[in-house]
Amino acid sequence: MIKKRRKMENTLFSFLDIISCGFGAIVMLILIYKFSPNDKNEGKNNNIFELILKDETLNKVILNLEKEKKSLNNQLSSFKNQITKKSENNKKRKIELGSIREKSKTLNDSIDALKIVNQNIEVFKTSNKKNLIRDENIGGIPVNSNYIIFVVDTSGSMLEIWNKVIFQIEGILKIHPDVKGFQILNDMGSPLISSYENKWIPDTTSWRKRAIKLFKLWNVASNSSPVEGILKSLNNYVSDDKTVSIYVIGDDYTGSSFDNVIERITMLNSKKKIKAKIHGIGFLARNTTNRFSTLMREMTLQNFGTFIALPK
Repeated sequence: MIKKRRKMENTLFSFLDIISCGFGAIVMLILIYKFSPNDKNEGKNNNIFELILKDETLNKVILNLEKEKKSLNNQLSSFKNQITKKSENNKKRKIELGSIREKSKTLNDSIDALKIVNQNIEVFKTSNKKNLIRDENIGGIPVNSNYIIFVVDTSGSMLEIWNKVIFQIEGILKIHPDVKGFQILNDMGSPLISSYENKWIPDTTSWRKRAIKLFKLWNVASNSSPVEGILKSLNNYVSDDKTVSIYVIGDDYTGSSFDNVIERITMLNSKKKIKAKIHGIGFLARNTTNRFSTLMREMTLQNFGTFIALPK
């Protein structure tokens, strides 16, 4: 008996329909559902983008702040420089003011000293006597000599007050308006102008100016003892046909003996037919002692001169 095969066509189509419908449903679900697996990453990307923008903004702010800082630092440096300059200017002004006060004080002191000299000029003008009477009260200085010699201490302490010394020498030259010659030696006997050693510098206006100009620059060795200068003056410049005044200018005396020096100079001067008048002008400088004034008071007393001690 031949079995009849069962027809499967209808069954097969039903199964395929079911499978197709299932896949179709899945596809429909996939299409309908908005599947976004990168939502979180997109949120993160948005945050990073915002942070980048903020970072750029902050960088710009930082650059601007740095520029402002640099500008402020430059302004601060400029202000500091201005303050420094003003401080230096104030210091200079204080120094200049101190110098002016010192010069003013020096001028006042010198004026006081020259007043004494001027009083003696008036005495000389009103007197017809050839030999002036010594006035111990005002320290009279005769100004009737035809030749004058300056013996000047050129030590370091004197160079510190050199402007005062110059002022006094100019003043002494003024009270001797009409002399035949003058000479300037340092305390060791060295002449200001070597070409005029053992000679007289002509007393003219031009030579006076030239001598003062050279004197301002003078800087030679000194032992702060006028003995050598006085002895050279008496031996090489004082003669029997000349009336000479010797002005000894200093602030200290470093020699060991007073009596021997005074006796030696006085004896040498007494041998001259016309004795030289020896005057002394004492300055107060750094580390000044009373040795110069002690020496010159007695020496001027015995040699027809006058000693003037200037105030500081």
